[in-house]
Amino acid sequence: MKRQMVVQRAIGFVVIMLLAWLLMRGGRPRQQNAEGSAGMTETEYAGTEMEMPGTNPPAAITPPLDLSTVSDNLRGVLGYEEKKTYVSRLRAVNQLGRDLSPEDVQTLFAFLNQSELQDNLSSAELNTVKNDILNVMWRQTTRPPGISGLLIAMYRDTRHDPMWRDYCIQHLGGWYGKAESDVEKKAIAEALWDATQTKRGTIAGTSLLSLSLNVGGPEISREAVSEKALQLCREPAYAEAVKMTAIQVCATLNDKEALPIAREWASGSSYVPLRMAALAAIGVLGEAGDRELLEKYVKSSDVRLRKSALAALEKLNARDP
Repeated sequence: MKRQMVVQRAIGFVVIMLLAWLLMRGGRPRQQNAEGSAGMTETEYAGTEMEMPGTNPPAAITPPLDLSTVSDNLRGVLGYEEKKTYVSRLRAVNQLGRDLSPEDVQTLFAFLNQSELQDNLSSAELNTVKNDILNVMWRQTTRPPGISGLLIAMYRDTRHDPMWRDYCIQHLGGWYGKAESDVEKKAIAEALWDATQTKRGTIAGTSLLSLSLNVGGPEISREAVSEKALQLCREPAYAEAVKMTAIQVCATLNDKEALPIAREWASGSSYVPLRMAALAAIGVLGEAGDRELLEKYVKSSDVRLRKSALAALEKLNARDP
């Protein structure tokens, strides 16, 4: 996705910056879940039935994949050659050029949109191959027509793998800035806002992050994103990984209303990554009286908490010597 690098911030915000960078270039955040803001492992995704309020599987927007029309250029990508391993297919994807023919683009669109595709790869491997195909779309000299519509349709289609629908939300966040009209931007924004209502899994966090990276565009006001982030922090139905992203977005938007929540989580959460995110938020939003809490964690036996607290203290001291 976008080739824009995000300058690293203090340790407490490494996670959100890494996710932002991955979002803008189409990386693979779902492969690293231990302390990710909105990541899930393949096991966590397995059997997860995502709640998508007010959505139904849309009519197909791409024709079924016709094997007889697959060009030699794509056979390795789609796994139609003898050596169809995960690595060989990733290599084949990354060898695709910047000027794919309209026919090849449509074939790849059809492949991406197959919700019940029989494949020799695991679901996580297949999703990564598909993700890299979307990265190729970013590199095309001519913007592939219909890309945002395809992503929206795949996200809304509950027949697709939940992990793949999460990838689609990530890519929509990047394509928003490339939209060719306000109408297209509005459609993308509507899908992102809709995804924040998903109670199960981590897609709500992914969509919130996508919205926060596009604040100021049509239908994405700073106030609305901040309000949604606070809502995700406060509602117990959302997963802790989603709350991590939400508190970090609150801090990024300098929403002081999130400070009491950050203090509560920093003091009492049993989930270390969430406590780290809360400490980082205190570093951005906190006051002089928060030094005592941060200094307590500087002596923690958990190196993750120590580093988070030190980074937060550095930020707090820089703002309020």
